[in-house]
Amino acid sequence: MTGRARRVSPNYNGWRALAAAVIIRAMKDYMQEGCFNHEPRARRINHRRQGAADFLQGDMSPFAEVIGLDPETDLAFRHWCRAHGLVAGSMA
Repeated sequence: MTGRARRVSPNYNGWRALAAAVIIRAMKDYMQEGCFNHEPRARRINHRRQGAADFLQGDMSPFAEVIGLDPETDLAFRHWCRAHGLVAGSMA
């Protein structure tokens, strides 16, 4: 640590960044392939992938509201979900 204070932009919103990171992490977990030679690792990845799919297709409104995303009407998010075989924002 250098002793200098880290500057944070006045427009920075930590909750917004955290919510976006959660959604992006779910997208990355869903896109991760699960075919590995090591069976326990493949099981863990498939479990994470299923959890990510449940989150992305389910009620992600607490996170989406923070970043101003409406999963049911956001065209880019819906297009990404369709391209990956998911149904966006289907309140499961």
